[in-house]
Amino acid sequence: MGAVKAKAGNTKVSIDDTLDKMVEKVIKSALPEFDKAINQGIKEIYENAKNNWLVRPKNSRGSIDKLDFSVKVQGGRVIGEIRNLAPYAWAIKVGGASDTYLPLNTRIADYLLFKPMKRLATKLGKRLADDLINLQKVK
Repeated sequence: MGAVKAKAGNTKVSIDDTLDKMVEKVIKSALPEFDKAINQGIKEIYENAKNNWLVRPKNSRGSIDKLDFSVKVQGGRVIGEIRNLAPYAWAIKVGGASDTYLPLNTRIADYLLFKPMKRLATKLGKRLADDLINLQKVK
């Protein structure tokens, strides 16, 4: 990515991803199991969402095809995300005729994206803390 610079009038903005690259390198080399866990966890939630996303055959606008996921370092923080780029995805609810295990009238994004991501974040936070403590013990 490198440095990104923009200039407008007398205002100068400079974004350098050096810190992000350093954090990513440290995670991959010093915390490989955490790196594997975050990537695997995000991918599992994404695949479950893709497999269980509700599709209305006649009136579908293709929100299932707008699911996306990524794991990246941004601003020195590790960010794992799963998103649906359809602007209406947050409003899709389970209807009476829906063939799913999800509860009636619930938003599928809550059950397939938000709740699993919250659980994963809690699990990964504990995992990262344990890995960092174990890293200190090795010294």
